[in-house]
Amino acid sequence: MLDITMPGWGGIATAEKIKAACPAAKVLMLTVAEDEDKLLHRSRPGARAYVLKGVSAHELARVVRSVAEGEVYVTPSLAAGILVTLTRSPVPQDPLEGLTERESEILKWWCRA
Repeated sequence: MLDITMPGWGGIATAEKIKAACPAAKVLMLTVAEDEDKLLHRSRPGARAYVLKGVSAHELARVVRSVAEGEVYVTPSLAAGILVTLTRSPVPQDPLEGLTERESEILKWWCRA
């Protein structure tokens, strides 16, 4: 169980080191942030659970047991945000693709000037 903002290397780097030394390790991260973008970025170290600080002792014990049994866990509010992020319409790779016909005309005119 690691705190994402723990002193020293921090939880992310520590999780990476743990997973490199022992790939079978099951890391549980504690966080105060409900930022799904950061969570998606932080999931790379291989944490099996993300729990908000302030969770009840009963709930934390349940999550620890479920992770030990091979399950994954994300706090419901974080999970909802992740689902919204993942189901959002993709942003066009070329920012010019999103321009209206009129905006394209103005841009072409501007480039000629």
